[in-house]
Amino acid sequence: MSMNLLVYLTSCLLGVALAMSAPAVTAAGALTETGNFEKQWYLGAGLGRSHLKPDTGGSGYRVDDKHDTGYKVFAGYDFTERFSLEGYFSKLGKTKLSPDGKVKYKDFGMSGLYYFYKSQRPHVGWGVFGRAGLGQMKNNADINIDRDNENHIMFGTGVEYGFDNGLALRVDADFYDTDARFFAINVLKRFGVGKAVTKKKVAPQPVPTMDSDNDGIVNGEDRCPNSLIGAVVDSQGCERDADGDGVTDSADACLETVTGAEVDARGCEMDADNDGIADRVDRCPATSPGVNVNAQGCELKMTFVLKGVTFATASAELVGDSMKVLDEVRDTLQLHPEIKVELAGYTDSRGSWKYNVGLSQRRADVVRAYLIGQGIFADRLKAKGYGPDKPIADNATSVGRVLNRRVEMHILD
Repeated sequence: MSMNLLVYLTSCLLGVALAMSAPAVTAAGALTETGNFEKQWYLGAGLGRSHLKPDTGGSGYRVDDKHDTGYKVFAGYDFTERFSLEGYFSKLGKTKLSPDGKVKYKDFGMSGLYYFYKSQRPHVGWGVFGRAGLGQMKNNADINIDRDNENHIMFGTGVEYGFDNGLALRVDADFYDTDARFFAINVLKRFGVGKAVTKKKVAPQPVPTMDSDNDGIVNGEDRCPNSLIGAVVDSQGCERDADGDGVTDSADACLETVTGAEVDARGCEMDADNDGIADRVDRCPATSPGVNVNAQGCELKMTFVLKGVTFATASAELVGDSMKVLDEVRDTLQLHPEIKVELAGYTDSRGSWKYNVGLSQRRADVVRAYLIGQGIFADRLKAKGYGPDKPIADNATSVGRVLNRRVEMHILD
């Protein structure tokens, strides 16, 4: 076959491929609707130019023409986007020997193709591959020849361009054995592309803008489409719950509940005895109805000793847990802003009466100053030192004297 005829047939193959790819088919390669690769078969054929150079050393012959026109047919299967397995049959033509002889070449076998470069869509667009496989060479000649081994390892490489409808053009080079090479232009067709996702022209749909509860979040994005009109909502269209207690802010009567606290339907902490002190901190959770209580939920008596408020010996310096106790007094006074109190200081009977009255006054003044520093208005606090007057225990014993050294709070109003 002449070179001009090869060029002509190659042009015909290209023309057929381009004509078949002309229809506006928009199959998305071999991807299924879930985006997974779809395995598929393909068939192909090609024309090309062979390079045939048998070993003539010592035979008396020499290669006169080592090029000829050949063809091949092949069938393959795409296992993945990058790997395919392909069986082939190639008729490579003949080589002419001098003084007079011809050797014909045929080869068939199986090879694996790996696409080390590919377009984003599998087998649509450009791809570059390499191949390797096993083949068997068959020769016919009009002279005596001897082939060392019909079986051989073959290699190859090529460039491929695939169209949307499964057709593809391929240019490749196959190296069958040391004496045979083949360079071809091929057309192939993949089957099963029709099962792939087809792109459809869809008219643009208007973006939904309905907002049933008028909260600024359209229904399509609103997880709470029935929010109260005027309620403050988050980016998902649900009413805010600032303290995370499960009660929306619009219905929450206690917007700053402690995290993790049990709340009622109003969003406030549980208060079993309804004394205004949450059960979580109520030291007296069964107070009788209507009884005034302190910040710890216990009954607020008209006079009570501030147990734990102590001073350094012969001094007005607060020591120990005194500040902790006074902080609880502060909380009680804040809970009942309507009351005024007297802070009464007392001592035991040791020492002169005048000295003890002065010491108890200084101690009462220190307590008053601390509470003022904690935010209690000064006009609600009165300080009075009573010295050894009004003992509550026997000054003759050490235990009695400790009990007599005290600060009391008297409710005045």
